[in-house]
Amino acid sequence: MAVGEDENKKNESKGFAGLSSLLSDVDTTPPPAAKNEPNNTSGVSSSPPPSSSQTSQPQSQSRQQQTYQEPPQASSRSSAGKWVLCIAAVIGVFWLIGQSDKPTTSPAPRYSPPEQSAAPSYSPPAQQQVPSRPAESQPPVGQNIVLSRAQIRYCLAEDIRMDGAKAAVNNYADADVDRFNAMVADYNSRCGSFRYRSGALESARRDIEPYRSQILAEGKSRFDRSRSSNTPPSTKPSNAGSNWWEKYETPAPTRPAPDATVQTIQRKLNELGYEAGAADGLMGRGTRSAIIAFQQDRGMAATGVADQALLHQLQRGPSPPTATVAAPSRSSPPSAQAAAPATQSQRSLSNGKPDLSTASPSEQAAIEKACGYHKRNSGPADYYSCLRREQASLVNSAGHPDLSRASSSEQSAIQNACGYHKRNSGPGEYYSCLRRELASLNNSAGPPDLARASASEQAAIQNSCGYHQRNSGPGEYYSCLRRELASLSNSAGRPDLSRASSSEQAAIENACGYHKRNSGPGEYYSCLRRELASLASSGGFPDLSRTSSSERAAIENACGYHRRNSGPGEYYNCLHREVNKLAYR
Repeated sequence: MAVGEDENKKNESKGFAGLSSLLSDVDTTPPPAAKNEPNNTSGVSSSPPPSSSQTSQPQSQSRQQQTYQEPPQASSRSSAGKWVLCIAAVIGVFWLIGQSDKPTTSPAPRYSPPEQSAAPSYSPPAQQQVPSRPAESQPPVGQNIVLSRAQIRYCLAEDIRMDGAKAAVNNYADADVDRFNAMVADYNSRCGSFRYRSGALESARRDIEPYRSQILAEGKSRFDRSRSSNTPPSTKPSNAGSNWWEKYETPAPTRPAPDATVQTIQRKLNELGYEAGAADGLMGRGTRSAIIAFQQDRGMAATGVADQALLHQLQRGPSPPTATVAAPSRSSPPSAQAAAPATQSQRSLSNGKPDLSTASPSEQAAIEKACGYHKRNSGPADYYSCLRREQASLVNSAGHPDLSRASSSEQSAIQNACGYHKRNSGPGEYYSCLRRELASLNNSAGPPDLARASASEQAAIQNSCGYHQRNSGPGEYYSCLRRELASLSNSAGRPDLSRASSSEQAAIENACGYHKRNSGPGEYYSCLRRELASLASSGGFPDLSRTSSSERAAIENACGYHRRNSGPGEYYNCLHREVNKLAYR
């Protein structure tokens, strides 16, 4: 029984010892020294092994209990070691991940020095690409075309370029002036009037404004001969289209050959007092202006073309002394012959300001005022040509006409009629206007007699000719009065409207109201007679009793315009037409 209990206790200790109890059931400690104990009285004490096992059972059991209590300590140490290994493994994994990430970042600093060192070597191309100026596209020739954003950029940039070119153009060089005018004409033909989509103009202006100084320099370079001749073609902008301003940057590399006909025409023009410049046989701005001035003075078509027909006209023209002495002879007849050589020397001046001393101070002021636009906006050559044209016009006008034969009211009317020429034209044109008005006054035979007309008819005639009284000369005003009197005589007076009803009379008056307010009494009376004849031929108001109320309203609506604006005859005719249409249905 004791052996069974010992085995059960041993099994119980082994069942809860865990894995450590499976290591060994044999105690490794040396057994204690055997002691002689008194023999037990039991029957089983004769066998030594059992007695030794029995006697040693308590000791070995106690040892086994002490031994089996140690494995949990060994298990805790082993689990702690495992935790240490796991933590070390995790740290190692993180270290390997960190090491694997380092090679990805290390190439950036490794290759950065070559990138930094390569930047200075490519800096010149980078500086050329830094502006990255938006592209320009030359628009086609035309008006009111919808332009793209690139074409609007061209128009804005070309406007800035022309501002720069205007500052660099030589106003005293005809070639430069002609080139600049050609640029302006080309710009106006493409960009003078165009349409664009919403927001395109503002966007294009934002693209161009940062490069204003660069674009201004491009415009100046068009007339800077030293720069344009030394600048290689590769430096010109390539984003402005194929037909850019290279066609204007041609500073006449080859001088054209002189033309004998042009040279003769220039010499003749200079002899006649028209400044054509040097007689070099080359057609320029001064020569063309002189030809136009000569053609205008002779009543010819102002073509400005130097041909054989013009040369024949010049050869038949008056001699220089005759045309020149006429002007001084008006102001100082005794010194006319002495003034001729001085005037001839003045004509020989090329591209100079003409001598206006032969004109009175008021005439000089009028000439300067007439040429003020050219003085402010054109070059000196055009300004001097204008002065010469006005001077020639003054000579041809034969001075201020004598208005003493006209009454004070007629003189005031003539002055008023020529007021525009006095304010805006030269004295020659003003004097010519006065002479025309005097001739018209003489041809009109004076004011007509209006006594044969009634007071109301006289007022109507005066009202009808009021425009000519306010804006034209007395001759035109008198002619208007005579026309209105003749029309009144032909109208046979005011017609009798008593045969018409009061509503018909009111409708006739309304239809002729325009003539009553704006025309003379003759035209007004003629209108009344036409309306009476139309009323008589209309057959009167038609019978609408056979129509329904809706049909009657529709007929009235269809003829409403004639009822409001025409006479009763036309209104009745409209009603008859509408009733006949209804009857045919």
